[in-house]
Amino acid sequence: MATEEVAMAYAPGAVERAMKVQEVIVQAIAGKLTWIQAAEILGCSARTLRRYRWRLERDGYDGLFDRRRRLPSPKRAPLAELQRVLALYRDRYRDFNVRHFHQLARREHGVRFCYAFVKKALQSAGLVPKHRPRGRHRADSAGLNANWSIQFGADSIQIVSTTVRAGVLASGQEMQVTRSLRARIATPIQ
Repeated sequence: MATEEVAMAYAPGAVERAMKVQEVIVQAIAGKLTWIQAAEILGCSARTLRRYRWRLERDGYDGLFDRRRRLPSPKRAPLAELQRVLALYRDRYRDFNVRHFHQLARREHGVRFCYAFVKKALQSAGLVPKHRPRGRHRADSAGLNANWSIQFGADSIQIVSTTVRAGVLASGQEMQVTRSLRARIATPIQ
């Protein structure tokens, strides 16, 4: 793989780091720096610097890249496509929410990214605000999180709340069922 291709595949920070390592090693080889000074500049040990030197001699400039991450993922989103999605939202669909924008972008503009990726990209670009995550334990959507018990009496039906909840009947309070509801309830089985 050519040096230009390797440099293009890595993040700009990794390329800058490899360039810095190369410059410091060249200065140490030229005798302008001692190996210990060079190691201090790079923030590593003398042994690590010797490994860098050995890899530079063996593999050339390509050997200075951090191999722990290997090459970037082949699934990484193309930058041009990401910029196109951001420009679409910024220029044409600014007042859409993320869900509607994602549906429209997939349907009419052929965007292949998933909803989560589009949302994260829009948030990272500052086009959409990040919302605080909701609590793990929250009421269901209808707000009917209370436990109710229905008590059938000889002449009436009572609905009793068994939990305390703001905006709902407190524990032990009773609610009388109206006549229309009582008429709709079938007679109990005997």
